[in-house]
Amino acid sequence: GGIEEFGATYEAQMQAGDMYAKIGRFDEAIKFYEAGVKLNPNDLQANLVLANSYFDSKQFESAEKYYAKVLEINPKDVNARTDLATTLVERQNPDYERAIREFQESLAIDPKHEPTLYNLAVAYSRKGDAENAQKTLIQLEEANPNSQLVGRLKQIMSAK
Repeated sequence: GGIEEFGATYEAQMQAGDMYAKIGRFDEAIKFYEAGVKLNPNDLQANLVLANSYFDSKQFESAEKYYAKVLEINPKDVNARTDLATTLVERQNPDYERAIREFQESLAIDPKHEPTLYNLAVAYSRKGDAENAQKTLIQLEEANPNSQLVGRLKQIMSAK
């Protein structure tokens, strides 16, 4: 039976995962991506889509684990590092200090990375550090005055 073997292939798992992720069924996507990662544990893309699915289903501790794996494979992946740091901000018991360190590491690689600046400002704001939140907002405005994130950030900070 060739069909059963094909069903277990890495590509098949990843495609099924992608299909479920597209329609927002992250619990299903996660099952297939987990299987894909088991078959190919050091594949950057497999770890990344699994991390993203956990993130999108608000399972931040699990997401962090797979973003960490992506960074083991490619330490310069700014998006993965920023997403990892964001999991530390969004979880039940936030770790702002560690998140801020990770965001700063992302900015060391790409100083104008908008999602990093945005999430760093959110972290400062939630931590109650208004001064650094404001400084980071200014950096974001300088990076891209037309960024939609600027308006969103101003709303969050004025809601404090």
